[in-house]
Amino acid sequence: MAWSYSGNPASSPKDQVRFLIGDTLADDPLLSDEEVEFALASEGNTYLAAALCCEAIAAKFARQA
Repeated sequence: MAWSYSGNPASSPKDQVRFLIGDTLADDPLLSDEEVEFALASEGNTYLAAALCCEAIAAKFARQA
């Protein structure tokens, strides 16, 4: 599983999603590139993909409670 972020949300839809959801720290990744790309392919819109990613992150952390 890969993780990347250029620091420039204008550079790619994946980086836009990462910026919107706050997944910008390489030392503490929330989702893999593949998961973000899946959300983008499923939703076709960066804002809807970001919402789907947030739901996935919320589900992930809900399991830890």
